[in-house]
Amino acid sequence: RGLATLKLKPYFQDRNKVLHVKYTSFQIPKNISIVNDKVTIISWSDKPVGFLIRSKQIADSYRDLFEEIWDKYAKK
Repeated sequence: RGLATLKLKPYFQDRNKVLHVKYTSFQIPKNISIVNDKVTIISWSDKPVGFLIRSKQIADSYRDLFEEIWDKYAKK
């Protein structure tokens, strides 16, 4: 599952068979992934920079935010 802004919808429409994406009308942080007790934050600039955070507490916090946006604000 993933979240994106409405302006990115055309990029994901062909991938909806693999990904389940919902869209928001407001900006959300980009390039964040949550898996188990890990959070990755990546900046895809000319010199990409990434951070891996291993923390159950931080992963749960990001997961809670994701679920709230997914359930209350995002649309198909």
